Parts: sequence; structure tokens; C-alpha cells
Amino acid sequence: GQTVAFVGSSGVGKSTLVNSLMGTKIAETGDIHLDSGQGRHTTTTRQLHFIENNDNGNGNGCAILDSPGLRELQLVDASHGVDQVFGDLVKLATQCRFRDCRHDGEPGCAITSALDAGE
Repeated sequence: GQTVAFVGSSGVGKSTLVNSLMGTKIAETGDIHLDSGQGRHTTTTRQLHFIENNDNGNGNGCAILDSPGLRELQLVDASHGVDQVFGDLVKLATQCRFRDCRHDGEPGCAITSALDAGE
């Protein structure tokens, strides 16, 4: 499967798009401002959603990362920033049974286990 990330300004419809692709209201959305016609800032944390394989078993599924709205976007050397931004996932990944775990169905995957437990 593929992983996609929705990144953009607050209120542009990232979570609405997630809901549309999922076919259900899985991500919280806000009302549109009547005066400006813009959406409201609603998403406050990043959320990873999974679209499973289709009903006949074809396809690989897909992961969608919904993120809060951005005020500014800059290009930086992110090699050390990944640990800072995704520290919870980096730490959890160290608990996987296999060092080269892809977090895609391998036995002993700590990230998959955490997701299954609703963490």
C-alpha cells in the first residue's frame, strides 16, 4: 500500500478529504465561517488512518496522515528532526521484534500492536 500525507493551511479541507476517502466521518471537522467562507481550525494532532483492502481482497490498502493546519512551511535538514517530531513512533519502533520491521504485518511489530490496541 501507499502512505499519503495531507499538509496545508488550517481550514482548507484536509480532514474533510480524509472523511470522503474513508467513506465515513472518522476525522473531526468544523463549520465554515459564514463571513469568510473558510473552514475552521479543528485538527490539533496528527492522525494516521487506514483504508483497508477492498471487499474482493484486491489492493494493498492505504495509510492517510491527516495533520493540523500549517502557518509556515520551511525546508530544513530533517535528519535529526524526525526523532523530535515523531519521537513517540521512533521509540515504539525500537520495540519491534525485527530491526528492519516495515510495520506492515510483520510478527512482533510494536507499532501495529499499539494501533490494534487503540494507542
